[in-house]
Amino acid sequence: MRRLLCLLLLSACAQPTDDHTGEEHAGGEDPADAHLHEEHGELPPALEELHGVVAPIWHMGEGEERRRLACQSSARFVELSADAGRGLASGARMYDAAEVLVGECSGFNDDGISLAFEAFHDRFHEVMEQAQDLRDE
Repeated sequence: MRRLLCLLLLSACAQPTDDHTGEEHAGGEDPADAHLHEEHGELPPALEELHGVVAPIWHMGEGEERRRLACQSSARFVELSADAGRGLASGARMYDAAEVLVGECSGFNDDGISLAFEAFHDRFHEVMEQAQDLRDE
């Protein structure tokens, strides 16, 4: 029950910064690479590494395969989130969202996994935006 409440709170607080589902990128570039450089510019190496793991899964669109890959990668999300969010106010929220995803994956609840992955993705974008703001100062 506590885990579900945490998931619902994360989802309710989620303010999607952008939704790239179904986006097409010109020039035959990998959508994840094109998206990273066109919209996010230069990111710290830890965030770029995390983006490289999250983006291909996120951009495949909703469904069973995305849930499976998100769960398969969830421990890596936690590991990378610790470094990628270090020193950023939004970093702890991203890390917590990654841990919620790990918990949802252990319960094999498709809706819970989808919501948790979406919440993690939204927190990840918050961290990227905060990192960009600091870079641009």
